[in-house]
Amino acid sequence: MRKEIKKFWKNGFAKEMAIVIALIFLGSMGLNNTFSKDLTGNDTENGKNNYPSTDVNNEKDFALGEIIIKFKQDTPLYPSNYNGGVKITGMKEIDKINEKYGVISYEPLFDKSKANFSNIYKVVLPNSTNIFPVIKDFKKLSCIEYAEPNYIYHTCVVPNDPDFDLQWPLNQSSDHDIDAPEAWDIETGNESIVIAIIDTGVDWDHPDLSANIWNNTDEAIDGNDTDGNGYVDDIRGWDFVNNDNNPMDDNGHGTHCAGIAGAVTNNSIGIAGVCWNCAIMLVKGLNSEGIGYEDDLANAIIYAADNGADIISMSWGSYTDSNLIRDAIDYAYNKGVILVAAAGNDNITAKHYPAAYDRVIAVSATDNSDAKASFSNWGSWIDVAAPGVNIYSTYLNDTYTNLSGTSMSCPFVAGLAGLILSKTNFSQEEVRTILRSTCDNITSNQYIGIGRINAYKAIIRNSTPIADLNSSLDDAIVRGIINITGIANGSTFMNYTVYYGEGVYPSNWTEISNSTLQVNNSVLASWDTTLLKDGIYTIKLFVHDNVGQISEDRAVLTIDNVYLTYPLDNDIFRAGDVLEIKGNVQGSTFQNYTVEWGFGENPTEWFTTGVNLTNNGQSQIINGTLATWNTSSIAEANFTTIRLIANFTDFQIVEYIRNIYLDPTIMKGWPKYIRGTPYTWIGIISPVIADLNGDNSKELVVTTQGNPQKNSTLLIFNKNGQIIANVSLDSSINPRSFPSIADLDNDQNKEIVVAVITPSHPTQPKILVFDHFGNLTKEIPLSYSLSDDLYGSIVLEDIDNDGSLEFIYGGWENDGTRLVVLYNNGSMFLGFPVMLENT
Repeated sequence: MRKEIKKFWKNGFAKEMAIVIALIFLGSMGLNNTFSKDLTGNDTENGKNNYPSTDVNNEKDFALGEIIIKFKQDTPLYPSNYNGGVKITGMKEIDKINEKYGVISYEPLFDKSKANFSNIYKVVLPNSTNIFPVIKDFKKLSCIEYAEPNYIYHTCVVPNDPDFDLQWPLNQSSDHDIDAPEAWDIETGNESIVIAIIDTGVDWDHPDLSANIWNNTDEAIDGNDTDGNGYVDDIRGWDFVNNDNNPMDDNGHGTHCAGIAGAVTNNSIGIAGVCWNCAIMLVKGLNSEGIGYEDDLANAIIYAADNGADIISMSWGSYTDSNLIRDAIDYAYNKGVILVAAAGNDNITAKHYPAAYDRVIAVSATDNSDAKASFSNWGSWIDVAAPGVNIYSTYLNDTYTNLSGTSMSCPFVAGLAGLILSKTNFSQEEVRTILRSTCDNITSNQYIGIGRINAYKAIIRNSTPIADLNSSLDDAIVRGIINITGIANGSTFMNYTVYYGEGVYPSNWTEISNSTLQVNNSVLASWDTTLLKDGIYTIKLFVHDNVGQISEDRAVLTIDNVYLTYPLDNDIFRAGDVLEIKGNVQGSTFQNYTVEWGFGENPTEWFTTGVNLTNNGQSQIINGTLATWNTSSIAEANFTTIRLIANFTDFQIVEYIRNIYLDPTIMKGWPKYIRGTPYTWIGIISPVIADLNGDNSKELVVTTQGNPQKNSTLLIFNKNGQIIANVSLDSSINPRSFPSIADLDNDQNKEIVVAVITPSHPTQPKILVFDHFGNLTKEIPLSYSLSDDLYGSIVLEDIDNDGSLEFIYGGWENDGTRLVVLYNNGSMFLGFPVMLENT
């Protein structure tokens, strides 16, 4: 089935969830709800999933015991006092969290003079703390703009053997290079242009780098902050890892990147940098292992922007979209800095940050034949490619070595940006447009940018119009008629044309629209995608100026006008029922469609038995019923696949729904399909079965969680699948346990007990009691609550033999799991709660 129909987050979060309840023998179903599987196959104890990992490899990728929080403006915070080792701020709601989790300190990340950043703090807790409940609590406070882990960023280098001619990217006989010598005939760089290398530091006394190291002429080495920038004796930059003025490289990665961008050139030693004479600002934000924390890296970006960097080169990244890094990127961009970053080395299309931010130039990697580097990430969000395989450059201890990665590609682009600015004072978007518009063609089945940069073509431009397609088009799935938006303007603008082509690097282009009117962040063209077959297409924007130059941008997207939405892959139905088959078939050259089915995941024979097409398949269907299928011909339980064939004048499109399980032994009226809501915990929705009203026929009870658009519900079914009760709960509460069933008042009818929380006050749960008709009969506020959500079912048992049932439940406290027993009036049972250590 289509990936946009059913999506899942890691570790049990469901973006859209469908729970299917299939009853074969209703009376035989048990009540063991203490352990379940989420839809990803991960075990979830009592419905409580581990928090999702932050990196693509499913490993923890954040600092232990640290949280980044941003207070809203004008929040009075004075984190200067302690009480028993716990930080006290004077704000009641903050101090409650501090005490609850044992907050050690609040550390301001930026100088108070940075108005937009003075309210950002690093919260330090014990390393053993599970930081996600803490983040959750912070996010509930009205004074908090955001709270997030202190994410870790990694260098983007792939080691390899040095088996090639030195510095092939600059000049190569087969011309898969950036044409650097041709560019140097025109411009070799200006020392007034500053390229900041935010990395592991730089070997600043390397003989092939030292002459180009940026010198902070406003600072003196005198133990004072001479220039008043907040950093003492920062004559060549700053080390944010060790918080000192010596950004020396202790890894090699930063030195390698610095040499690519700006090694001293024409000095009879070593190598050539792309920009011979540009100054290299040293800003260390990554440690000796190539790992950097977002608080250090955000400070590094702001330092570079505040101290005169024209270009910032960032050969590192993460798959996490960090609010703090985004803030720092926006800050630097608003100060006029050109931002360049590596696209990542995992050969995937996932966005890699900071490269994927709209204000950053994202750089992928090519090899010495202008093919995509095997490791390079890809996707429409990438701007350009640059050489990244077996790159020879400066290294530690005055040496040189070969390294590979998009880390190496990034400083090629940063160095070229330095050359461009050395010749002409272009704006950031003009530089980005020049880089994209002067590329050479590359070879790749995946999109890695418009092409590989060409320094000569870029440097000969004295002016340029802007061509920029809106980033919402990148890797989008589109249907029907869409608007193509973006920018086409400039002082030399003459006209623009929008084209499309099939595939990621089309050889043929078809015009969509053209105009002589400038466009600024508005509609460039409207495009009827129903004229084309489904598949991957590239949009190209050409902007022509009055001196014969063409500026270009591209976006890759997927047309999807024919698809199935119901049933879903791996659905379960009773064989003998009539199924609705839903989806979409539209197109300007539509002729007809048909729906077929076959046995197994990849049928060798197809049937139309029992299939009744809407309007005999002669009409287009827009998100509606394509057909009904009477499955009575399925005599034995089996997996089946549904195939939709849509015929158009010049092409045919085929879509599948696979592994639909049909079983004639399922009881009539079942299964029931309960569509969940966003962010539903899988373990919470589990059926409980009991004879509620003493009629010797069992009922099934289930709860669902809600969200701001849909209330939570309590559902009661009879054995035939008919709904006895559909109770809409208050939108402000969510069930946090499976229903428990018992006769609380000894009237021979059983009550339904559900523990709920209010999402805005998760530490104030209560118990709801419903009668066998689903009517709410009692609310019991819990006199004792846990610091985090309670989990699992409420156990009902008369443990003191007084004829009344007690409520027993458990949950997570910040220092462990607790077991709680309450009388049925909500008061605490003697001797409880009890701490369950190491559980």
